Amino acid sequence: MKRPHFVAIAAVSLFATSLFAGGLSKYKSWEKSPQGYLMTAAERGQWSNIRTDDDADKFVKDFLARRSPDFVTQNTQAAAAADKYFTAGQIRGSATERGKLVIILGPPSGISLSDKKVGGDMRLNVDSAMTVGASGGGASVTDMVQAANGAGSSSGVIHTYTVTYAADKLPAAYGKSLTVNIELHPNGEDHIADRKTQAELDRLYEMVAETKLTPPTSPSAKQ
Repeated sequence: MKRPHFVAIAAVSLFATSLFAGGLSKYKSWEKSPQGYLMTAAERGQWSNIRTDDDADKFVKDFLARRSPDFVTQNTQAAAAADKYFTAGQIRGSATERGKLVIILGPPSGISLSDKKVGGDMRLNVDSAMTVGASGGGASVTDMVQAANGAGSSSGVIHTYTVTYAADKLPAAYGKSLTVNIELHPNGEDHIADRKTQAELDRLYEMVAETKLTPPTSPSAKQ
């Protein structure tokens, strides 16, 4: 006799869970977007409490208001470059670790590519900047991408991108150069090769995110 009551409770619980989980539609996974990459730790804490698109819309507006007027343009251009160079299969370049790296830190000082495959190790060194309209000598990022997708590639190959940043390309407070190894698997997914580097990147990403904040306008400045 208690079965209908139990079913009713289960139905209500399922509805509540679905409502909670489906609260975000327009801004679903925004935290993993090119703009979301540049949230500070404090902002990520606030975002974790967002449950509706209305709240998310207010959060994003406030987020952008704390950045410079050209933040959106620069971020969009960086994401477009990442999509152009790093898209693999159905995975957009801006959604990869390689894309995230250059969106947050900007053009690297150099990139090299090595392939893990049976019978040898193929390498291509690239010293151009990851940016639209980059000038200067040496190979281009396009050369690197063509090598990764060319005859030397196969379903059994793991590409390892070694990305380097000179100290002067990073926040002054960081005070040193950076080398990051990112492994790209045949299914198009990539990841930072080791946990120590990931932790270092998390710290550096937070430093960069903080630099994107603009000081609040003082009352006297508004007059």
